[in-house]
Amino acid sequence: MIKVNYVFKGKLGEIELGHLTSFESKEDVLESVGTSTLEHIITEDVLKILNSEIDPTPVLVARERGGDRGEPISPQSEAERLGFSKLVATIDDSKVVIIE
Repeated sequence: MIKVNYVFKGKLGEIELGHLTSFESKEDVLESVGTSTLEHIITEDVLKILNSEIDPTPVLVARERGGDRGEPISPQSEAERLGFSKLVATIDDSKVVIIE
């Protein structure tokens, strides 16, 4: 079980996730602690529960041909864009802080 504390659009809450998209087992999730992939998936799965009408697809910016592609989108900036001001998950003894 994954316990998630959040503030979404000004509302404080807590939910429990029994399963994460793209992970087959709890062991797979624990092996991914500390990766941006896990943080993005937690953000998307929580958002599906809180407001399924918001599209979590990252907004990509077109750049000049041959120009710098810029920095990858961080889980924190993506969560903020989607309406979170706090998003912290606890998996066993591991804490995944996306925004605190």
